Amino acid sequence: MKTRVNRWWVMAGVGAAVGCTDATSTGSVSGQDVTSPGPVDPGTLTQDEKAFRTKFAAVLAESGTMTPEKLASTYASPASNAPLGYDPLAAAHLDEITTNFALTEADRQKLATNGFVVLARQEPTPTMVF
Repeated sequence: MKTRVNRWWVMAGVGAAVGCTDATSTGSVSGQDVTSPGPVDPGTLTQDEKAFRTKFAAVLAESGTMTPEKLASTYASPASNAPLGYDPLAAAHLDEITTNFALTEADRQKLATNGFVVLARQEPTPTMVF
């Protein structure tokens, strides 16, 4: 049985969680306590940090005017052309996935090429398990 979660409730929950934090937050990462320092005082940055921020701002400004094709070619991931190293069409229970999501032959080809396929025609599910 599928359960549908109202997106507004999810957004309200996330908003409440974010709204209840301050600029300096504490937490745990891999069992170690960490504290976010909050906003950074630019006067305390090293030369390397200042150079990085300057370069990042320039790249961000330039990329905002690029077409998607230009952005993809300029900042292509080395992994984008690498072979997958496995055969997605040999996955266990692929027949069930194909039936459940009504994969077309074109979908299967994208799966074989990319290792995944995005189905815009499918209604989103609230979780991976349904």
